[in-house]
Amino acid sequence: MNSIIKPTPLFGELEPAQEIPFTALGSLADVVHAIQIKTQAPAAIAMQSVLAAVSLTVQPHANVDTLGGPAPCSLFLFTVAASGERKSSCDRFATHGLVEFGSKRLRSYKFELEEFEGSQNGRSKRRKLASKKSNYEVLDDDYTHSAHGDNLAEPIDPSMLMADITIEGLQAHLRNGNPSVGV
Repeated sequence: MNSIIKPTPLFGELEPAQEIPFTALGSLADVVHAIQIKTQAPAAIAMQSVLAAVSLTVQPHANVDTLGGPAPCSLFLFTVAASGERKSSCDRFATHGLVEFGSKRLRSYKFELEEFEGSQNGRSKRRKLASKKSNYEVLDDDYTHSAHGDNLAEPIDPSMLMADITIEGLQAHLRNGNPSVGV
């Protein structure tokens, strides 16, 4: 009497997706339809990509009022679909404007970072020299350089979209960089 016990599935059959309430999306419905047509992806995947991009766009500019007080306007989405269902294609179209905007901000950031690092290197050299000067000269030197913008604040990394990042990398970016990111 060797009976084989079949494993119990963790969950049953998936229910068919509900119809998307396109009228509730307002003008975003046209964007979802355009991405769906261009990629031939299911409407739900196109819609989720658009909602994620819109959420990331507005998050640094608004909060929502909740029963517990104001909270960030965040939207946490997770797309589960088979390979080839055009998830990445939908994301690429939905985030195209964010990528362009981010590229411009990244160029500015790199320039500002070079300025900051240059000022830090100059400050370090002045400190070494200051240890050899009298107190009067040190105060005069510090005043001169701070008056000429030598006390620059470290610029914030403006990256908004991240791919293939570790949890430690994400935590470091949120702590020291742009606090609104899409992964």
